[in-house]
Amino acid sequence: MVDVYDVTTVVNGSEVLAGKIYRTRASGSFEYDSGYLRMRTAFELAPALGLFPGAQPLLPNNPFGDSAPDTWGRKVQNRAAGRRLDEFLRQALGRLGHPDSMRS
Repeated sequence: MVDVYDVTTVVNGSEVLAGKIYRTRASGSFEYDSGYLRMRTAFELAPALGLFPGAQPLLPNNPFGDSAPDTWGRKVQNRAAGRRLDEFLRQALGRLGHPDSMRS
């Protein structure tokens, strides 16, 4: 039995299908989606995955094996999210006026 997983990425602010992972108990492969390969802005998802059609083996070095961010990556994400939230709140308050000016 073969398990199939969609792999997406973000290109120009939009989520797109980049390819599919095909996995069995003993092996796995990745194949870029033909539509993704036709995009001028397509990029290699990992150094081990060349930007060309056809199945590419994922063993022994599976670039998708550890795709979750580590402790440092989570810190970077949280800091970036915090900055975006702070900027959003500043913009929202700017549109509404400063809270002190709303007092009667």
